[in-house]
Amino acid sequence: MSTEKRRLNLDSYDFFAYLIPGVVVAAISVVSLTFWHKKSISWLYHHVVRIKDYEYFSLLILFLVGAYLVGHVVATISAILYDRIFVKKIFGYPYVALLSHPTRDIDGLSQNFYRTFVTTLFITLFSFILMGIKHISVRATDVTLISTACLFVILVLGLTSYWLARYGVKSKQRVFFSVAKGYQTLLSNILWILSRPFRVVEILLCHLMGLNTKVPEPIRKRFQSEFKKRFKLTPSEEISSEIHWLTYWYVCEKSSNLRERLHKFLSLYGFTRNIAGAFIVSAFLVSLPASLRGSAEHLAFVAIILFFTGIMISIRYYYLYSNYHSRSVYRGLLALADIN
Repeated sequence: MSTEKRRLNLDSYDFFAYLIPGVVVAAISVVSLTFWHKKSISWLYHHVVRIKDYEYFSLLILFLVGAYLVGHVVATISAILYDRIFVKKIFGYPYVALLSHPTRDIDGLSQNFYRTFVTTLFITLFSFILMGIKHISVRATDVTLISTACLFVILVLGLTSYWLARYGVKSKQRVFFSVAKGYQTLLSNILWILSRPFRVVEILLCHLMGLNTKVPEPIRKRFQSEFKKRFKLTPSEEISSEIHWLTYWYVCEKSSNLRERLHKFLSLYGFTRNIAGAFIVSAFLVSLPASLRGSAEHLAFVAIILFFTGIMISIRYYYLYSNYHSRSVYRGLLALADIN
């Protein structure tokens, strides 16, 4: 029987990607609950200072453990919003642009659907925050209701489109096939128009920050050659993101120096992704007392700051993910090839 002692290993990724975002959301939740019950920060402070000295350590441990768990919830939300929607469905994984692999149409139905969905979602959240500002509360409420209804309609249209794409266009019934194709074409044109605001911002960001720029052709061919040599696979859309992760783990296994550098970038982009999600979630939570109960109007302004900070950090997240982490993985493989 093995007597090897096992221990729980927590590293910088746990601290930056889970604990800090969890602390932010947990602290904001406490503040939001305080004002929800129409109390004040001074009331909260008064109760905190009354805690006895020997209770502080226990409560601090409980708070940090709870914050760490909350951080995992925030990480799940952030992964869905940023990894599954922004990266996978809209911008595309960095390896597609960096390695010049063929990909779907940049204005395809799926991408424009998600652009429209995200735009409507953020308008709904922002207008909900503005409901807490009294002199524009009525108009903000109207916008929130309209955008919420639009969000529901977009989801229904998207699900209908998915079902028709899967079954309708494959139907042998000519009438059903024609209806399905016509619906897809009409929806595609509508989403193309509705997604233009997001697309304009997307193009500006890509040009200003150098996102998704392709690597030079000689470097791309050299990478493909080295990838085939080591993994006996051709880097193509068929193996998709495995291109990245196979290269990542190979580089980490072969070089401790590169592993430390890549782990640093991994922690940085994980932190920015999750802290961006934490700020977005916190903006919603802190706006609840002002938007729903009409109390603590100043919290609406705090929520606005959190909301736009979250958006700015979201941009920083993709920049770190695309231009630092992903590029460093591919450069690492070529560097190791030259060393060997």
